[in-house]
Amino acid sequence: MDLNDLYHRHQVSLIMADNAACEPSRAAHSGLAEGYASRIDAAKQAFRRPEIAEMRSVEAEGPGEIIA
Repeated sequence: MDLNDLYHRHQVSLIMADNAACEPSRAAHSGLAEGYASRIDAAKQAFRRPEIAEMRSVEAEGPGEIIA
């Protein structure tokens, strides 16, 4: 699952928690949102590993090159 999917599921879970009819549902959706947030953080940390950051900075040194 890519980051876009995780962000989407996280937002949907937060909305579902806000609109839950009972506390058990609210807790379940909040728990899912927390789980997705943890997976998002883990994915972002993996992307920020030093060797990857170094590769991105080398790529950015090219003339007029834009890294999205």
